[in-house]
Amino acid sequence: MTSKAATSMSIPKTMRAWKHQRAGSPSKVLSLKDDVSMPTPPTDTSVLVRVSHVAFHPGVIILMHFVPSWLRRMPAVPETDFSGVIVSCGKGVPVSNGSRDFKPGTPVFGSLPVKPYLGTGRGALAEYIAIEADAIARKPADVSFAEASGLGVSAHTALVLIETAEVPQDAKVLINSPCGGVGHFATQLLRHRNPTARITGICSGNNHALALQLGCTDTIDHTSFPNAEGQTLVQHLAAKYGNDEEKFDVIFDAYGSQDLWICSAKYLKPGKDHPYVTVGPKMGVSIVEVPGFLWKVIMNSTLPTWLGGVPRPYKQISAFTNTEAIERCRELAQAGEFRTYVGEIWELDQALSAYEVMSSGHARGKVVVKVWEPDEEKAPHAGEPGTSLVDFALRVRRGHYLAAVAPPWPGRVPLRYNGVARVGVKDVDVERAGVDDAYADYWLFKPIRQELLQWVNNLLQLNVTKVEQCGTGAAFCQILDSIYMDIPMGRVKFNVNTEYAYVNNFKILQSAFVRHQIDRPVPVQSLIKCRMQDNLEFLQWIKRHWDQYYPGGEYDAVARRKGSGAPPPAAGGARSGTSSATGTRRGTTPTSAAGRARVGGANNLALTQELNAQKEAIAGLEKERDFYFAKLRDIELLLQQAVEADPELEKEEDSLVKHIQAILYSTEEGFEIPDGEAGGEELETF
Repeated sequence: MTSKAATSMSIPKTMRAWKHQRAGSPSKVLSLKDDVSMPTPPTDTSVLVRVSHVAFHPGVIILMHFVPSWLRRMPAVPETDFSGVIVSCGKGVPVSNGSRDFKPGTPVFGSLPVKPYLGTGRGALAEYIAIEADAIARKPADVSFAEASGLGVSAHTALVLIETAEVPQDAKVLINSPCGGVGHFATQLLRHRNPTARITGICSGNNHALALQLGCTDTIDHTSFPNAEGQTLVQHLAAKYGNDEEKFDVIFDAYGSQDLWICSAKYLKPGKDHPYVTVGPKMGVSIVEVPGFLWKVIMNSTLPTWLGGVPRPYKQISAFTNTEAIERCRELAQAGEFRTYVGEIWELDQALSAYEVMSSGHARGKVVVKVWEPDEEKAPHAGEPGTSLVDFALRVRRGHYLAAVAPPWPGRVPLRYNGVARVGVKDVDVERAGVDDAYADYWLFKPIRQELLQWVNNLLQLNVTKVEQCGTGAAFCQILDSIYMDIPMGRVKFNVNTEYAYVNNFKILQSAFVRHQIDRPVPVQSLIKCRMQDNLEFLQWIKRHWDQYYPGGEYDAVARRKGSGAPPPAAGGARSGTSSATGTRRGTTPTSAAGRARVGGANNLALTQELNAQKEAIAGLEKERDFYFAKLRDIELLLQQAVEADPELEKEEDSLVKHIQAILYSTEEGFEIPDGEAGGEELETF
C-alpha cells in the first residue's frame, strides 16, 4: 500500500547544516550555515527525515580529506549515519509493510550509501536529510535516538567481521580496540554468540572496565608498553600466548595495527580456520601516509610466505550498508545482541569539537552529535515499569552527560551477570547480580569538557583553555591538594614543557595516591602525551573523587602554590569550587589583586607545547614519507622488470600490473604513465 507525499509536521524553507566546499580537514573546511535550502526527496521512493542524532564515522573524515571537489558534488554536507523522524515521503514509499512501514512520524535510523553521498552532496550533519527509503529502518522502541544513530556502518562492519571468522565455541579470541566504534559492537556480538569464549581485549587501562562490561574476559593495557622488562606489546603477546595451548584461534583487529598482523604467527594458531580478520591498516589523514597505506593493503593480502609474507589467513573487511544490512542491525539491536555505546554527545554547533575527538583515535564507542531531541521527556529512573537497572545505567542521558541521579537500590549496577556481558538486557535480578565488578558511577556521571575546565579554573584560579594542558600533572596535583592539603606544592611545576618535568609532577601525584590509599592507577605514559581523550577521562574521574571527598570551606589555591612557578591566577574576581553532584560541598578561592593584572601563562604553555609537537610531527612525517617513497620505488622497479620480461602484462587492461600502475602514476587529471618511465628509465626523484 502506498500514499502520496504527506507530512506530519511543518517543514521550514531553510535549515541549519554543516557544509564544505573543498577537500581538507574538518576544522579547515567545514562551516555551519543557517540558511541552507531544504532538501527535496529526489524520487518517489525517498523520504524526508528530520534528523535527531548523527553518529560520526572515521571513513567520512578520510573522504573529506582526500576526495577532491571534481570527484564529488560540492558544496557537501558531511556524515552518513543518523536517526530521526520521517516528515514526508514519496508516493512509492511503503506505509503498511510490517517492519518496512514508513509513514510520516515514524522514528527511523539510516545510513547514506557512499555513491549518493559523494554524488549528491547530501549528508546527515544537518537538520533534515532526503534519502531513499531502502537506506533506512524503523528505530527499535527500546533504543534511544542517540543509540540508533550508531546502528549504521560501524555496527554492520562489526557484524561482517564476526561472521567472517566463524568463531567456534570455547575459542580463544584476541580483539584489538574492543571499545572503539566498530570494536564495541564486535565484542558484544562475540560474547553473545560465544558465551564460553575467552576474549582478550587490547585497550588502554582507562577502558578496562568498559571492555569487561562489553564482554571481554580480560584486557591488555597497550599504554603500559614497553613494560618493565622492556617488552613491546607484540613481544608480550608472543611470550604469554606463544605456546600451542595458549595461541589464539582468531584475532579481530578493529583498529588496524600493522605490527599486530606482522607478528601474528607467534600467537595465532596456523591453518585456514584461524584467520586474522581486520578492518584494514590504520590510515592517517596526511597525504604522505597514503602510499604507505596502499602498500600495506596490497602486501598484507598478496605477499606470499616465501617472499616474507605472514603465514596466516588475512581477511580485510569492507562492509557497505544496504537494506539488508540496515535491517539486520535493527533486528540485532532489538534482540539485545548488541547496543550502541555512546561515548560523548555534542550539540550541532559543537561538531568541530566532536571531529577533534574522533580524529584523536581514542574515542570510546560512538561520537554523536545531537541535532534535535524528539519528544524529549524527563529522564527515567530505576524502578519505573519496564526500566531495568542496566537500561537505566545505559540510557539516562541528558545533554552531554549521563544524569547524576542517585539510584534507589543499594550496591552496584550489574552490567555483567554470571560472567557474561548483559548490556541492554532487561529485568536483571538486583540481589543476584549485585556482586559484579561494574560500578554505577562509571556510567552515571560524565561532565563535558567545558564544565570541567570551568570547574578547574574556578577551583585553582588558573586560565586553562584545553583539557590537554592537564597533561603536565600540575592541575591534578593541586586538585588533590584541595582535598587533603598535604601535597608539596612547592615541588609541583606548572610552567614546564618537557615530558621529564611532567613525569616528576605525576610522581608527586602517585605518592599522594599511595599515602591516601586511592586505588586508582595513574596512566602516566598516556597523560603526559597531552592527548585530549586520555586527560579528559582522568579529569572526569578526579572530579568525581573531589565531589566525594572535598571537605568544604575555602581553598586558597594561589597561596598554596606560591613559589611553584605557577602562572598567575585568572582574571575575573573571586572563584569558587563547583558544587558536587549532590550539591553538598563547595570550595571558594579568594580574589587576588595579581589575578586581575595578567593572564596567559597557561596559553603560552599550550602554544609552546603545540609548537614542539608540530615540529616533532613534521620530522616524523618526513621520515615516514621517505620510507614509503622508497618502498614505492621498489614496487615500480619490480613492475618494470616484470614488463621487460613479459611485455604482454602491460597490454592486459585488467591485469594486476595495470592496476598497480594506475595507483602509482594517477594524477588529479586521471591515469597517465609518464613518457619514458614505463620502459625502465629511473626517476630523478621520487
